[in-house]
Amino acid sequence: MNPSSTTQTAPDDFDRLLFLHVPKTGGTTLINVLERAYPGGVQYMKNASWDEQRDALAGLGPRLHAARVFAGHMPFGVHDAIPHPCRYLVVLRHPVERLVSLYEYISGEPRHYLHASVSGMSLGEFARSGPASVLDNYQTRVLAGGPRGRSAPHMLDAALENLRRPGTLVGVQDRLSQFIQRLATELRWPDIGPYESLRVNHGRRPIEALDPDVTESLTDGNRLDLELYEFAHQMACSRL
Repeated sequence: MNPSSTTQTAPDDFDRLLFLHVPKTGGTTLINVLERAYPGGVQYMKNASWDEQRDALAGLGPRLHAARVFAGHMPFGVHDAIPHPCRYLVVLRHPVERLVSLYEYISGEPRHYLHASVSGMSLGEFARSGPASVLDNYQTRVLAGGPRGRSAPHMLDAALENLRRPGTLVGVQDRLSQFIQRLATELRWPDIGPYESLRVNHGRRPIEALDPDVTESLTDGNRLDLELYEFAHQMACSRL
């Protein structure tokens, strides 16, 4: 299916935004922008399983209705627990670039839950034998609904179908500023003023400078994510 042919939907058809924050895709910057566009209207969701997310939403009480944006490391499907029309917002990134960035972040952040197991690894060791929870087609699994266990080809089909869901707003990290401009126009935001790109590592190694074995290991373990990213990149660029 041609990404540019997916259904376009007017913003007035939806009441709530669900931002699926994939780590190391520019999400911290985008959340900062959302806070400006919806002052006091952003509800943060903890990193949890779908069942835990559903319980957390049910426990929000009046806030479930007052919030305009729900944001966090959560899987596709949370709209089923929100009693308002919702549209998804997601930013994806080339999987090799994302995982290198994630490795560097985990290694340098003692508060990260994987720091103890990753901080002693080289990038090559991380690529070959790091935690499967972050190395195994994470972006595909999030868009497929966060199923447990190893990734499988059918998850890519589900993820692509969900990207094509009417109203879904899809961006890519290397076009983030243009995507934010598109959001401001399409969602009719007030003037949010200048914003800062947050948690950017300007000294990060480009893919071309990586050891070829590292690139191969990361690519081999994330071929579903690579295909998903390529589709999302075409979709995003066709709408800028």
